[in-house]
Amino acid sequence: MRDQALTAPDGRLLARYQRRLADDDRPMADLVELADGVEEAAAVPALMAAFAGWRVGAAPPLGKALVAAGARTHRHAHVMSRDLRRDPAPAAWLAPPLPDGYRLTAVDRPARELAPVAELAYPPGHPDHRPEPEEPELEAIMSGHLLGPLLPCSALALDADGEVAGAILVNDSDGEPPVGGPWLAQIFRRPDAPGLGTALLRRALAAGTRDGLAAIGLAVTDANPARARYAALGFAEVLESLSVDV
Repeated sequence: MRDQALTAPDGRLLARYQRRLADDDRPMADLVELADGVEEAAAVPALMAAFAGWRVGAAPPLGKALVAAGARTHRHAHVMSRDLRRDPAPAAWLAPPLPDGYRLTAVDRPARELAPVAELAYPPGHPDHRPEPEEPELEAIMSGHLLGPLLPCSALALDADGEVAGAILVNDSDGEPPVGGPWLAQIFRRPDAPGLGTALLRRALAAGTRDGLAAIGLAVTDANPARARYAALGFAEVLESLSVDV
């Protein structure tokens, strides 16, 4: 991600943003902030014109103004981060308690073996349910195409038959914490395996601490009850964002 500037025809600065790739490969203007003295009413038409066909992420008031101008809501999310230097994870979390019959391994399976579990984890009615197949996005995450290389603190949970039962995928994204750097792109488990998500997250935090990561960040959907679990494991909210498709 790189800081970009949006200017008016007269050269006046309207907004700053970070350009990156959205999960559907469209360009995204993320973390849009209006310049000092620029009013939403004046900026929204310029944003709608400049970012036609893009995804835009901004604080909820600006995101809602874009929706009122014709953009479509994509996701209302909270960015959270755990600082692993000020708050290192316990080394004991490298081997967290697991439900009977499960074990954690490196990410050594293809996306097609993870996708059915992700689809079970996000059924219709879940805040993060998507009608599209999960495999293409998982492949983009695991290959590094979407967010950067996969980090060693990523892991799979396997059941007694050696089948994938859960996963945590952490990428080395551009930028610096808390809104860049090591980024938890996906975490999910089979519905019949309670406790695996917490185990995967504890292991990732401990492995990240061991490997010298500064922090691990993530974005969680507003209505997802997992926000409370992240907070219980030391993640603090750093910003709230509404992403829209223009």
